[in-house]
Amino acid sequence: MNHRFLILFFLWVAPVVAVTPIEEEARGLFFSGKYQAALDKLNGALARAEVPLTRKGFLYYWKGVSASRLQDFNLAVDSFQQALSHAYRSNDLPYELGQAYYGASKLPEAKVQFMESVRQKYKVSTSLYYIGHISRELELRDDARLAWEAAKTISDNDAKETHQASALQLSDLELEVAEEGSDVFRKIEQKVIPGYEAVAEMNPSSPLAGEAQKKILALQKKYNLVLFQLRNGRPTLLPRYFLRGAQEGGFDTNVTFTPQETTISEARQGSAFSKTEVFGRYTFYLKDFISLSPEFRSNLTHYFNRTPEIYRNDNYLIAPALRGTHEHSLFSRPAAFLFEYDFNYSDRDVNGEEKFDFSSRAHIFGIGERFRLFAAGDTVIRVRRRNFQSYLPQSSSAARGVTLEQTLPLAKSVILLTAGYEEIRVNNEAFNTNVQNYRADWIMPDVWRKFSLSPGLSFTMTDPMNDRKNRGMETLINPSLRLSRKLGQGLGLTLRFEHSDNRSKDDERFSYKRNLAALELEFVY
Repeated sequence: MNHRFLILFFLWVAPVVAVTPIEEEARGLFFSGKYQAALDKLNGALARAEVPLTRKGFLYYWKGVSASRLQDFNLAVDSFQQALSHAYRSNDLPYELGQAYYGASKLPEAKVQFMESVRQKYKVSTSLYYIGHISRELELRDDARLAWEAAKTISDNDAKETHQASALQLSDLELEVAEEGSDVFRKIEQKVIPGYEAVAEMNPSSPLAGEAQKKILALQKKYNLVLFQLRNGRPTLLPRYFLRGAQEGGFDTNVTFTPQETTISEARQGSAFSKTEVFGRYTFYLKDFISLSPEFRSNLTHYFNRTPEIYRNDNYLIAPALRGTHEHSLFSRPAAFLFEYDFNYSDRDVNGEEKFDFSSRAHIFGIGERFRLFAAGDTVIRVRRRNFQSYLPQSSSAARGVTLEQTLPLAKSVILLTAGYEEIRVNNEAFNTNVQNYRADWIMPDVWRKFSLSPGLSFTMTDPMNDRKNRGMETLINPSLRLSRKLGQGLGLTLRFEHSDNRSKDDERFSYKRNLAALELEFVY
């Protein structure tokens, strides 16, 4: 029975003894949080000679509760003992007295009262938790282990919190025992850390889960169970895995498909679309200076406007990749040599028959260097070679290019700058091009109430070297905007807008304008 209910019962319901003005005033002070003033009034009520024995026992109990709220635990203990001596009994009295004893550092006495609380079936899981905690402080490890194990099996109003707290204490106890014995590394890796991981999984959003995760990291660092830092000081990825699933829906005002083809397959009409994508990556550290990261990406795009000009752009992509680094130092700062291989395979409804056929495949090889040219922010130079095979033999091509990337960290945001140059040589030489691309993205995380904003702008200039007379120097202007919000553990929602304006002297085949708006729900693990 809750002490608030008891106080209300005696002061409002019990008709045997009339409530005095002092007790009525004490009640108002107590429930408004003015515990010292309530205590003073209760002392006045207890000083009355005509107070009956059972009534006086309750007033002492109430006085003990008030003193506990003021953290005057010695006074609370004395008051609860007076309540017992005046024949007052209630289900919550042993628990409240146990709390007072615990606050007064009288641990054996507190343990006895919490055991009585368990017998009376009041706050059983919490009482067992305290029994375990006190037993550990008294160096009674077996008692502590039994109490916490029992607390994990109890289902009551406090179970959600006490189950996780008890499991955390059990893991702490297992750590203490492991570090005192032999074969410490094996016990830490095979028993203690899995225990903390189980604690975190009970309620991943709770503060106790965060505490368990910190203990895991501390143990991994202490016993060198996980590589946290590479030879040049760059931190390793933790966790090493990354998994993302996304479902996007939106509207495209001018459906185009241009995977390095010689012409732009534009529909000149719009369609709603759906895009489903999965991406996964795991990073292996072979030594403290070499990493390998296999990746896999796949997506499926479907257009709901089922006219041939539209649905021929339905497609899916399979794109595995392997990326690696050799970490070293340059200019006395962390740097890395980069090497990568990408394979892209795409099927599309190329014939407008509402079925997928081979569309293209590409092998992309690249090397690069990541270093710190400035005090903050990475600089990356990449050189790539791409071999592209189209379902149209005349559209197959080979390309080589170089890109320069620069990260500019600001106080609460970051700017990403990219500049690139690529030479594309197509089987049909009339479509050979040299392409320049410049892009800037401004990433602003948590700008307002878990919202993140990312505007971007890119310019692409295409030189059709063998057809300049008809096409001229083509330019593509592509502003974009992404607005994202975190929804919960691993969940996010993104609203994005894009505008494309491609300008060419050959309006019929190469000029177009396009707007795209989409909403994406993603899960990251």
